[in-house]
Amino acid sequence: MECSGKFMGYHGELSCSPECKAARRKKKEEIQKRKRVAARAVLRAAFKPVPFVCKGCGIKAFTSFDHPNRKVFHSDECFQRFVTKTHGKHPKRARAKGVPYEYFEATRIFERDHWRCQLCGRKTPKRLRGTSHPRAPTLDHITPIGKGGSHTIVNVQTACKECNSDKGSRALGQLHLIAWLPKRA
Repeated sequence: MECSGKFMGYHGELSCSPECKAARRKKKEEIQKRKRVAARAVLRAAFKPVPFVCKGCGIKAFTSFDHPNRKVFHSDECFQRFVTKTHGKHPKRARAKGVPYEYFEATRIFERDHWRCQLCGRKTPKRLRGTSHPRAPTLDHITPIGKGGSHTIVNVQTACKECNSDKGSRALGQLHLIAWLPKRA
């Protein structure tokens, strides 16, 4: 119970006891909570959810009141899975080494190289991607990130898992970009 034994101190209003202080704080928090609930109710009435399809998993979802700007991924977990799946850990490693990097999808590189290993010339079938098969397509950095190479489109190539693991962190191979690079005037 709160008593009427309040008095003004140097730093504002003080209470006569710790119990009075706790009761006053609880009452103040309840008033603030009611104000927040009322404000959220007004905002919810004005909020119009927008339907979208999640880019990560394909689930049809709606923007929620809590995340009104979310129009691509329906959850933070879905966003994290998508980023790891499409971009991998290369940009993070490149940032740590202080070398240039850019975001791109690995399939873009595989299609550019016609799903062929640029080290041995054999096909790397699309169906083997993500497996531990020796012919599975992987991204290979011509100049490895650990040796100062960048994670950019011009420094990556398609390599089969076997060749990529044999190459290790050596700078081998060369990218056949003559037909791919834009022509200069």
